Amino acid sequence: MKRIHTLDSLKLFSIMATFCIHYAVFYHYGGIEHNRYYLGINIAARFAVPVFFVISGYLFCHKVQAGGWKYTKKYLSQLLLMYISWTMVYLLAFGIGRNDWRVINVADIFYFGIWGAEILWFLVALTIAIAVLFLAIRIQQTTALFILASLLHFIGLTGQGYQEILPLGLFTPDGDIFYQSRDPLFFALFYVSLGYQMAQPRWQAKIDNIKWQYFAIASAIFLGVSVWEGLTLIESYNAKIADYYISTLPLTLSLIGLALRVPNRHYPSKMSQIGNHSGELYLNHGIFQLMQGTVFWTIGYYRIPEMMAQQANSLWLQSLLVPVMLVINIGVYFALRKVYLVCVGRQVIATYKESAVILNAFWLLFFTMQTNGGGTMFDTDSITVVVTALFIAMTSYCLVLHCFKPLHDKFTQQALKHAGLVAINSALWFVLAYSGLLHSMQGSYNPQTPILESLLSSPLLCATLLFLFIVGITLAIQRKVYNTTPNITTVSIN
Repeated sequence: MKRIHTLDSLKLFSIMATFCIHYAVFYHYGGIEHNRYYLGINIAARFAVPVFFVISGYLFCHKVQAGGWKYTKKYLSQLLLMYISWTMVYLLAFGIGRNDWRVINVADIFYFGIWGAEILWFLVALTIAIAVLFLAIRIQQTTALFILASLLHFIGLTGQGYQEILPLGLFTPDGDIFYQSRDPLFFALFYVSLGYQMAQPRWQAKIDNIKWQYFAIASAIFLGVSVWEGLTLIESYNAKIADYYISTLPLTLSLIGLALRVPNRHYPSKMSQIGNHSGELYLNHGIFQLMQGTVFWTIGYYRIPEMMAQQANSLWLQSLLVPVMLVINIGVYFALRKVYLVCVGRQVIATYKESAVILNAFWLLFFTMQTNGGGTMFDTDSITVVVTALFIAMTSYCLVLHCFKPLHDKFTQQALKHAGLVAINSALWFVLAYSGLLHSMQGSYNPQTPILESLLSSPLLCATLLFLFIVGITLAIQRKVYNTTPNITTVSIN
C-alpha cells in the first residue's frame, strides 16, 4: 500500500484538537466556568480520538493482509510495551511532580487504562479493539463485528451527552463494571472496525467516486452540527461534556474521506512529517502539560484568586496557549530525538528504547514511590526487599527483550550480558539513592523562593532531566554491551 501522507497530516490536526481539550482553553473565561467559547472549542475538538481509531483500523486492514498474525503480534506487543513504559513514566510524573501517588485499581490498569494517566486509555482501548478485530478476521466475521460494535456504540451514547435523555443507568460513577463509556468496547471497537470497513474495496470504491471538495464541505457542516448538538444537550438538557456525539460519526467520516481524496495525498509535507510522530507527541504531551501547570502554579495563575481570574480572562493567553505548547512539545521532542539518534543510533533506539525506559522507571519508582500516608512504599534498607527488586528488574528486562520484542539471539546467548547490564544500571540507581540525590528532588514549594529558581528546581523538571540522562546512559551501555545492532522489525502505531 502506498503511503497516504494526508492521513499523517490529519493526525497532526487531531493532536492540535487534543491539546484544545486537555489544556481547557477559555475555561472560566469572563467569569463563567462553562462559557460558550470553552464549550464550543471542546466539543468541536472531539473528532480527534475517533480519527485516530479509524486511521488505525484502516491501516491495520492493509497491513494484516500481508503480515497476518506475525504483524498483529508485533503490533499488539508494541502497544503493550508503550502502555507499560508510559504508565510507569506517568506514575513518576504525578508522584514526584505533584505528590499524587496513584492507588492500584485493577479495572483502571487492564481495561480503562487510566492508572498512570488519563491519556493512556487510548493505548489499552486500541490494543483490545485490534485484538478483537483480528479474531473477527480469523473467523471471517468482520461484518458481524461491525454490526455488534455499532450497537455497543449506540448504547455507549447513553453514557455520554444523552445520559439525561436516555437514562439507562448503565454508566454511573459508582457502577460495578462500566462507570464510563469512553472505553474499548463502547467507543474504540466501533471506530477501529469502521476504519477496517472503509479499507474494504467496496467502501474504497464509493469513497473514490466522491470529489474531495464535497468531503471538505461536509467536514465544515458536520463540525458546526457537532457544536450545535453538544451545546443543545448541555444547555437544554443539563448534559455533561461528552467524549463523543452522534454527529462525531459523520464528521469523522468526512475528515477521513477528505484525507483519502485530496490530490496531493501521496506527497509528503512538513505537516505530514510531523504527524508521522503523532503517537509519541500524544504520549509525551501530558508531561509538558504537567510542566505548564507547574509554571502557572508557581507564577500564581493556579493558586492566587486575582491572578487566576487574570489568566482566565486574558484573550491573548487563552488564544496562544495551545499553539505555544504545541510548538514547544514538537520542538523539544525532535531535539531530544536528534540527540539520542546522534549519540546511540537509530537501531539501538528501535531495539532497546522500551527496555531502557522500563528498567530505569522501575528503579526510580522503587526508591521514590510513596503510600497514601506519605510513607515510603518499599523498604530500601531491607536486604530481602532489595534482592527481590533486583530479581524483578532482571526478569522484566529479559521479558521485554525476549517476549514482547523478541531478538533473534537466544536467551542463553545473551543471559550474561543481560545480567551485566541490569547490574550496572542497578548500581547506578543505588548510588543516586543512597547519596541522597533522589531524596533532594522531592522538595516542597517555598513561596519565598524566586520564581525562576523555583521553576528550575521543581521536582518534576529535575526528575525528568535525570531520567532522560540515565535512559541515554543505559542505551549507550546497551550499545556497548551487546556490541551489535540486532536486526529486528519494529512496528509503529502512528
